[in-house]
Amino acid sequence: MPRCYPSPTAGTRNGPNLHTSLTPAARPAPTARHGTGTVAVAPIAAGSVVATFGGTATDWKGLAVVDASRRARSLQVDDDRFLVGPPDAEPGEQVNHSCAPTCRFRNAVQLVAARDLVPGDELTYDYATTDTAPYDEFECRCGHRSCRGRVRADDWTDAGLRVRRSGWFAPHVERRIRDLVRARPLGKRDVAALLDAYDRDPVAALEVALRICTGFAHGDWPRLVARLDPRLERRAGLLARETSALDWLAGWLNEARTAPGHPPIDRRSD
Repeated sequence: MPRCYPSPTAGTRNGPNLHTSLTPAARPAPTARHGTGTVAVAPIAAGSVVATFGGTATDWKGLAVVDASRRARSLQVDDDRFLVGPPDAEPGEQVNHSCAPTCRFRNAVQLVAARDLVPGDELTYDYATTDTAPYDEFECRCGHRSCRGRVRADDWTDAGLRVRRSGWFAPHVERRIRDLVRARPLGKRDVAALLDAYDRDPVAALEVALRICTGFAHGDWPRLVARLDPRLERRAGLLARETSALDWLAGWLNEARTAPGHPPIDRRSD
C-alpha cells in the first residue's frame, strides 16, 4: 500500500511550507507493484533534491482524527510531530516505500536521490528512516530480495537495517538511534532512587528514571513522554501530570525496569 505524501513543513523563518514541491525531472505515474508512484522522466544526479515536503503540523492526538487517506500520506518529523497534507493529494505526494530505496532524506523534509536515476526509475525511500510511530504499517510489495515483508514502526531498531541505512535516517530517528545505544534497563539502585525521591517530586524522579531507560539524557518531561508508545492510554494523563498516571508509570518502571513501548534493550545486572 503506497504512501501518498503531503505537503511538508520546511521550517523556514516565514513559517511552514504548505505545498509539496517535486522536481520537474519526475512525475506521478502508474507503477508495476505500487499502483501509483513517482517516476523519473529525466536523468537525476545522485544527491539532487527530488522532493521537499510540507503540511500542517500536528501531534499523535491530532493525527488520530484525520481521515485514513490523509493519515497514510503524512510524514513524521519528530517523536510526536507529524505533517498532514491537504484533503486532496498534490503532485509529488506519491513517493512509495521500498526495502531497496532509490532516495533518502537529507534532513527532516528534503528527499534526495541516493544514486544516479534514469528515466523510468521509481522514486522510493525506506519508511524506516522516518517512522518511529505506528501510524502507517502495511504489507510491503516492493518485491526486492531483501524485502522485510511488512513495514513496521519499529523497523528502525533492527541493527542490520541501521547499518545498511547509516546516514540515511531523518534527524529525529538519528536521535532515537543514538539514544538507544545509551539506553539501559533500570537497576536495583535506580529503582530504589526513584521510589525514594518519588514522594518529594514525582515528575523529577520519573524524569531521571526515563532518561536512563530511554537513553534520552537531556529530555524534559514532555519530550520524555513523547518517547513512550503513542497508543498508551495514560499518555495524556502523564503530560497533564495526573497523580493516577504518574503512580501507574512509577509502578511500571519498578516492575518492567524500562519505559512502556520502548524498544527492547539488553538487560544488565547491577
